[in-house]
Amino acid sequence: MEMLPFARMVHEIAPMLRGPAFDQVWMNIENSLGLDRIPEPARALALGTHKVEQDVVLGYWDEVLTTDPAELQARIDAKTAGIRVPCLAVFGRLATHGERERLDDMPDVEIEEWVGDGHFVHLVDPRRFATRIGTFVDYCDQAT
Repeated sequence: MEMLPFARMVHEIAPMLRGPAFDQVWMNIENSLGLDRIPEPARALALGTHKVEQDVVLGYWDEVLTTDPAELQARIDAKTAGIRVPCLAVFGRLATHGERERLDDMPDVEIEEWVGDGHFVHLVDPRRFATRIGTFVDYCDQAT
């Protein structure tokens, strides 16, 4: 998993995330996730229960905020280097060069790029996602 670009961005905006500009900064982050691509009625359900709290985001992102981005990426790379089981990576966009490099190092990985689906591929097309997961599980059953 490539974390470095995201971690660098979070470090750059950390003062705003921790301060009174949080709501404005969060709106920019949220707008990049593709909530608008989720079809109704799932979008209404997701947005109707949607509540973002600054302290929750800061707590959830604590490791990213408090760890040097290169150190965090090195730690992730060290952990993922030991993965020897089948993996499925589903992106709602094109995978980056760094993501492809890291995934290509794994012995058995399938990469799906559903360009335009955004962060919530499982909500944009739940049937497609469930079918793909089912196919992957079948593959895993055969691989064992």
